Amino acid sequence: TLTCLLAINFCLGFTTFSQSNPNTILSAIFQNIKTGKIQAIDTKPLYQTANHTKVFSLLAPYYTDTLSAVRDKAYEMAASVGAIAANKELRTKSVNMLVAGCKDKDKLVAKSCAKRLEKFQKSDFDAGAVYTIKELLSSQNTIAIQLAGIAGFLAFPEAENILLNKLSQQLSGKEKWQIRLALARLGNQENLEFVLRKVRSVTVNDDVIYEAVPLLVYTRQKDAIDYLFSIVQSDEKSCTSAHPDYKEPILCGYRVLEYLAPVIKDFPVKVDGSGELKGDYATNLQLARMWIKQNNEYAILSEGY
Repeated sequence: TLTCLLAINFCLGFTTFSQSNPNTILSAIFQNIKTGKIQAIDTKPLYQTANHTKVFSLLAPYYTDTLSAVRDKAYEMAASVGAIAANKELRTKSVNMLVAGCKDKDKLVAKSCAKRLEKFQKSDFDAGAVYTIKELLSSQNTIAIQLAGIAGFLAFPEAENILLNKLSQQLSGKEKWQIRLALARLGNQENLEFVLRKVRSVTVNDDVIYEAVPLLVYTRQKDAIDYLFSIVQSDEKSCTSAHPDYKEPILCGYRVLEYLAPVIKDFPVKVDGSGELKGDYATNLQLARMWIKQNNEYAILSEGY
């Protein structure tokens, strides 16, 4: 029995050691995808600062793999590592890989790459990335609609005209909504008012908080933020608690604070890394209401998506 235990410990120790090597970890991950094998792999070493550059280098051959699932996983990992990297060069490299992924022959892979660009800051997009996004946005490729939000966020000079031209084309209601949101982000008053009319026409409830509020925050426009401030100030209890044991309706303002905190300069309410409010909800609401009353003019942070 002792011999068996020693053998198990040795094997476990060897496994742990080998999996601290980024090359070994990545090889195992992609081998699992290719074979359909399910195996628990500790990926934490990949996200350690010392390994970031090596991980990017090791991912390179997987972007051109014949399997869509492999390519998608490679882009996903590039996005995850790039988004947490302190090194601006690596963040920009990640963005450029994702922009290249927007041209992937598999539409789902391309769409996922476009979505992952939302993790980054404006300063992470270099001139080459912006140029490619502009080209794709101007094309008839289906990825153009997926990039509308990124175009509104980046606000490059030609973005508004390209999006207005798209809006005049034969598109679904959902596609036009995406473009209107992007135009609202660019400060196009007509489309901002359209978006606000749509949201205001619906009674504030859980659906509005979880679906519409993030979109209004995305616009980074004062009219939209002022509307959200009005929800924070409201005493109407028409939302449900995130805690399943609490059945009584709650103020919707609590949830709105979580979306507002990261985008308003000097806002007294803060969120943690997971987006949850720091501190007591009631105290945060009181602080926010007081701050809103005292600050008719405020700065909106727009470096992020």
